[in-house]
Parts: sequence; structure tokens; C-alpha cells
Amino acid sequence: MSGKTNGAADTILLLSKRDDDLLELKSDKQRDMAQPRSKAFRLETVVCGMDEDLDEVTTCVVLAADAAELKAKPTPRGPNQELLMECYRDLRLEGIGEPNPGGAGFPEQSQYWCVPAERLKEMFAGKKGGSNNSSAYNGAFNGLKGRNLLQMNGGLVWMPTEDGKCESAERRL
Repeated sequence: MSGKTNGAADTILLLSKRDDDLLELKSDKQRDMAQPRSKAFRLETVVCGMDEDLDEVTTCVVLAADAAELKAKPTPRGPNQELLMECYRDLRLEGIGEPNPGGAGFPEQSQYWCVPAERLKEMFAGKKGGSNNSSAYNGAFNGLKGRNLLQMNGGLVWMPTEDGKCESAERRL
């Protein structure tokens, strides 16, 4: 989609294949409403008849994933993604950040702990060392975002999982 099309849209939904062969439908943009929860589906091939050569005729149906399938959580892949998740957790443990604000592009207010994107990038570069830190950070962040392990809006990064939810004491800060 072009930037103009994205800007004009009230809702943008993404359908992607997870590593566990489930399809995940998630909101990439939601204007003036709370972000809906992601939904997971699986495709199942079913036989719907036979053709004139007596070969099976099949089709594909979409089924909601059951609770057991949904429990399989995606995990970071590779050392850069693991390092970036470690940096997020370290910043949170240091009390750097705040509960998420409300509004377009954010979950319901005060649900997830957000860290400043620039601080996260700086910590990642410091721990990684060497050159190409920006490229390594961008690749790791995009990979984690695609796996719905990190999200970003307005210069804030949060973990949209149970581990990223604010504790009641954090909400009072």
C-alpha cells in the first residue's frame, strides 16, 4: 500500500503465516479504536468430491485455531533477536519507560510497558558492539515485530504478550 492509502485507511489488517503453520490475522493500523486482539487460524484440506477420472477434488477451509495451538508461543530467532529482547527486559527492570498511552496505534491505555525506541536501540548497539549495529537492530526488530513479540508506535516499543503487560504497581507510576 502506498503512504497515501495507509493514511486514508481507518483499519489495516495483516494476514501472515506463523512458524507453527498457523495463520495470524492482526491489526497493523486502527484509527480511533482500541487495537483488536490477534486471531489465529489454520487451513485444512477437505475432500469435496471426485472428478470424472475418480481423482479427489479438494478445497481448503479456514478453521479457528484451538486453545492448544494458540499456546505455542513464538520465540525470538537468532542472537540479534534474543539480544534485543534482553535489552527490552533490562530497560524495563531499570524502570525506564512507562505504561502505554492510549490512542490510535496503541493497545488499551496502561496495559503494556513501553520503553523509548531510541534507548532500546542505544542499549542494543552498546551490548552488540562492532559495526552494522543499525542494520542488525532493524533486522532483529522487524523479525520480532513480524512474530508479534515487539511492537512500536510513537517512538515507544512494547511487548504485546503476557510478559509485556504492566503490573498493577507499574500502572500507578
